Amino acid sequence: MTDRVDTYIQALHARTPFAFSRWGDGEWCCLLGRPGHNKAGMPYSAPLREDLTAVLLSRPAYDLGLAQSVVHPTRLKRLSLRTEVPAWLDAHGLTLPWVDADGLYRRSLAGTLLPFVAALASRQVILVGPTYFSGLRLFPVVGHIVVPPRMVHEHEIARLTRATLAALHDWPGAVVAISAGMSANVLIDRVHAARRDATLIDCGSLWEPYLGRVVRKYHTAIVARLRAGAAA
Repeated sequence: MTDRVDTYIQALHARTPFAFSRWGDGEWCCLLGRPGHNKAGMPYSAPLREDLTAVLLSRPAYDLGLAQSVVHPTRLKRLSLRTEVPAWLDAHGLTLPWVDADGLYRRSLAGTLLPFVAALASRQVILVGPTYFSGLRLFPVVGHIVVPPRMVHEHEIARLTRATLAALHDWPGAVVAISAGMSANVLIDRVHAARRDATLIDCGSLWEPYLGRVVRKYHTAIVARLRAGAAA
């Protein structure tokens, strides 16, 4: 799969719209009908499963990122994803042009995220994410749409969609950087359908270490590097 980060950086500087959503093990566990919730406590609900399924069945023309945790699962409970995901896609007649979902995360871990951050800093950014994202100072933020701490898709997706579209109306040309759990995939699809001129990026947990937070194992090394005074 192709790492498209350099393409996204060029598009940000050129003001060329694009959309990118990430499909990791949480999304696939939900799509496959497994019970429970993701690491953030977001439930694998039936409405979320239906909405995620509808997104893929529509065969989006924008970039769909497949996470390496799905392609090469390392935890025993997820090993079956390697076979279940292709089987689900085949059963639904889907051949999708997946891209690499983890390019931004790898660059963050390697300390080479700065070109992407600089590209965002050349634009106005609308953040969709938790309340504490108000402390993010890597790039100019013109709007912040708050995602609740325990996101329940069916309770929030309509509000997030309306608020994102309203923010794009107020700040035309702004980039939307989204950290909304599994709902990000649905939000990107709905906003893209209404605003093909919008740039929509599923950032997931990319920004957490830059706020001093560790919510993934790889964040520990990034936070340590930042505390030592290194750049992004």
